[in-house]
Amino acid sequence: MASAQSAYLEITLRIDAQDRAAAASVYTKYKQPFLSTITGANSKQLLVREDKVLWHTRVSSSRSRWQQVRKPISGLGVGPKAWALVNYPGALHSLPDQWRVWLTRNHLPPEGAWWLRKRVEDRVPIHLRTKVIDARVSGGQVALQLSDTLGTGNRELKVDHVISGSGYDIDLQRLPFLDQKLRNEVRCFMGSPSLDASFGSSVPELYFVGPSSAKSFGPLFRFVVGADYAARTVSARLASQLSAPAPSKASIAA
Repeated sequence: MASAQSAYLEITLRIDAQDRAAAASVYTKYKQPFLSTITGANSKQLLVREDKVLWHTRVSSSRSRWQQVRKPISGLGVGPKAWALVNYPGALHSLPDQWRVWLTRNHLPPEGAWWLRKRVEDRVPIHLRTKVIDARVSGGQVALQLSDTLGTGNRELKVDHVISGSGYDIDLQRLPFLDQKLRNEVRCFMGSPSLDASFGSSVPELYFVGPSSAKSFGPLFRFVVGADYAARTVSARLASQLSAPAPSKASIAA
């Protein structure tokens, strides 16, 4: 998203327990008027490569028993596929790499949250089928060279701030906090580390979790909801190693 000028204000209050009910009523009373009148940036523009913006749909809180069975709700969304990924988080690790990568790339594509839709549509100019082909500093601003994906021509857009929401392509070789020699020792698949069932890499005692583990474990680990399984699995591995008896001199010599 590109904006002309932006400001952000955060107020943190410490409220005693006996005053929290009164504070909550003030918050409820003034929240919406504030959000409705604050101008924020002078102007905002949303650049989208696709020909439309995808939005999540809000799930009704009152659903029939059949709807609940047919489309169960989980931390990853609605439907049996999302439910299975959350409840069997390690299952995809045993699939062939190509199948797992296909599912990771195609399940839950980029979509906007349902509660953001009314804050964007008819309020923020949206430029569809647009991609950024170049960016440079010009007179204290950012000059973006934009191209229409239909090939109708290029144009320039000057803004004060640019927020990139295009996602990330995991590439281990682009992690500068890891020594180059160490990066070269990690066995990878399509730029991501190839991990065992405990998130361990080919380098002993080196683990990867989060998005960098998605190509080994599936789309669940692109999201926060996958952190619980990852943390428990890595912790269990580390705990088992700490509790294992030290090898004897004879076994070391062998």
